[in-house]
Amino acid sequence: ERHPFDTQHLLVEFEDSDANTEGLVFVPDTGRITLSGDLTLPGWTIGSPDLRVVGNRYATDFGDPTVSNSTYSRVVIDVPVSRPRVTYSLKLLLYGFVVLTLAVIVRNSWVDARGDIASAVRADRQGLALLSVLYVVAAAAVLAFSLT
Repeated sequence: ERHPFDTQHLLVEFEDSDANTEGLVFVPDTGRITLSGDLTLPGWTIGSPDLRVVGNRYATDFGDPTVSNSTYSRVVIDVPVSRPRVTYSLKLLLYGFVVLTLAVIVRNSWVDARGDIASAVRADRQGLALLSVLYVVAAAAVLAFSLT
C-alpha cells in the first residue's frame, strides 16, 4: 500500500510433524525475545521480533480415519523490517532531481535560434529519445544503490 515505505514481516514458522496438540504443545518463553546483534539486512531496518504459539488445524485426517485431532502446535516468529525513510526518500528525490535537471539541460541546449518548426520538432524527438535513455540509466542506478 505505502511502497516503498511499507513494513514487511519475515515469518519463521515451525511445528512438529508427528505429535499433535495431544502429544506436544510448545510453550513460549516468558522473557523478552531478541535477535542476535550480528544479524544485518542491508538497506532495511529490523524491528522488534514477536514470538507466539498458535494451534494449526489441518482439515484432513492424513489418510488415517482413526485420527480425530489434526491440530498441531506451531511456533511463529515475526520479524518486522522496513526501509529507512530518510535514506530512501533522499534516493528517490535525487533520482527525480537528476532526471528533471537533465530534461532542462537537454531542452535548453536544443532550442533553435532560427525558430524553424521542423528543427524544433526534430530536437524534441531527439530530446525525448535521449531523456528516455537517461531515465533508464537513472532508474538502474537507483535500483543498484537500493540493493546495496
